Amino acid sequence: MRDSDRDFHAKVVVRPDAGIRTLTDLQAKTLAVGSRDSTQARMLPLYFLQHAGVDVARVRLLPFDTDVGKHGDTGRSELEVLAALREGRAQAGAVGHLVWVSEQAAGRIDPTQIEVLWTTPGFDHCMFDALPTLRPEKAEGFRRALFAMRWDDPRHRRLLELEGLKEWMPPREEGYASLRAALDEQDGW
Repeated sequence: MRDSDRDFHAKVVVRPDAGIRTLTDLQAKTLAVGSRDSTQARMLPLYFLQHAGVDVARVRLLPFDTDVGKHGDTGRSELEVLAALREGRAQAGAVGHLVWVSEQAAGRIDPTQIEVLWTTPGFDHCMFDALPTLRPEKAEGFRRALFAMRWDDPRHRRLLELEGLKEWMPPREEGYASLRAALDEQDGW
């Protein structure tokens, strides 16, 4: 898995003029969320909000299912969430940390219009997986190739940069416990 996908977080962002100062203030407000298969912009933010005491059934959801089938990873639905906030169609929204940071760095977040209310607990975001029919020697060769990449090697650095990471790390099943629980609670399997 990518080092940038360990201990990933999502942000609940709000319009400062919406009167949302605490998580329970989200009730009776409109929360823009990403694609229904987006862990960072929908599934886990809603799961974590529920476990933080928010009655999610009392929150009006404005979903953007623009990335369905792409596992929410294109970020398109998260950009729609931010647009809904800017345009006043929603008072709050859920986006992944990387989209939030990227949009800030690009100057597309006006801090007088949108601010972070809350950051979710950490979760692991992505890892490679394969069918059980993959021959062990193929899997081992792939693993060796990834773990041989070094940031200080110019031949590897560009590939690592394109993936948004500095090193490959072994996956850890425990980093997906919250996602499993969310899928169980939301009948998402």
